Amino acid sequence: MIARAAAGDPVASEIWNSALDALTLSLAQLTAVVAPEAVVIGGGLSRAGGALFDELRVRLAERLSFHRLPELVPAELSGNAGILGAALRARELA
Repeated sequence: MIARAAAGDPVASEIWNSALDALTLSLAQLTAVVAPEAVVIGGGLSRAGGALFDELRVRLAERLSFHRLPELVPAELSGNAGILGAALRARELA
């Protein structure tokens, strides 16, 4: 999706932009209520790298006026948390 949006596909660009808007709004609300020092983003989305994190930082800074911006970081396990958790659970049950 990101590659297609970057290549100029208008449908992919609209979907990506809408997704970023929704995520930015959610992060802004979270920041306003909870004031986290950091927000960790995991799963497959975290693999988007700068295309996601750089744009989110810019949009979040534009949306928040007086709140401290949280650090946005990718989860260490990236998209592998679910499969690792399942493997640990299976080992526990064996």
